[in-house]
Amino acid sequence: MKFLKFFSLVAFLAPAYGAVMGPLNITGSVLVSANVIDWQNPFTIVPSVGGTFAGTIGTTGNALDLVNPGTVPPQPFFLTFNAPSLAGVHFDIVTFVPNGAPTCTGAEVLNDVCTLPGGVFSAQVTATGTAIAMQMFGYFNDTPATFQNANSTPYTGNYTTQLAGVPVSLILSTLLGGPGIPGGATPPVPPGFISAAYSANFAEVPGVPEPATYAMIGMGLVGVWAMRRRARIS
Repeated sequence: MKFLKFFSLVAFLAPAYGAVMGPLNITGSVLVSANVIDWQNPFTIVPSVGGTFAGTIGTTGNALDLVNPGTVPPQPFFLTFNAPSLAGVHFDIVTFVPNGAPTCTGAEVLNDVCTLPGGVFSAQVTATGTAIAMQMFGYFNDTPATFQNANSTPYTGNYTTQLAGVPVSLILSTLLGGPGIPGGATPPVPPGFISAAYSANFAEVPGVPEPATYAMIGMGLVGVWAMRRRARIS
């Protein structure tokens, strides 16, 4: 009877853990055109981090460049880490998250949000220039985990950068092949490209119980029902 109670409690409470836990924050620089995201490696892990990434502040990692990012297929090993403690951890891109904003025209006014060519970046007009953001969805994996399997942890990644004194109209003209805009990567910036320093944070997606979890919950409920039935009979 004691074993049944213990098993029922464990089965009911046991969660399905992913491969990697905790928030990750990084900074770096990037060159962006209408169809290329050229990450200037390495990036640096910065506060606040936790879980698997605790103790890795100041260490570095590398990101794969993206061609035609708006249509990028699932891409394994998009982020890899140089920290010895993270040698077996990598991040896979599954897709970019559409922001739903209208296409940028260059006529945007303060606080307007629009989508830049390529459909990946959103631009918001601020009092000091333009804020650019991008969101992606993917999976963190440890060494035993393969792409998007039960041992992977679903994450969303949010990239942001600030282009001070740069209006949306100038961004659009640059992406059409105009003079490059400096802002973060090593000069000179080629025509058609924007250079920017960025920050990015990766956060776990609130978990949807896996089938195994549902099974454990079911066994727990059966155990609770059995105990109550036995108590009534006795």
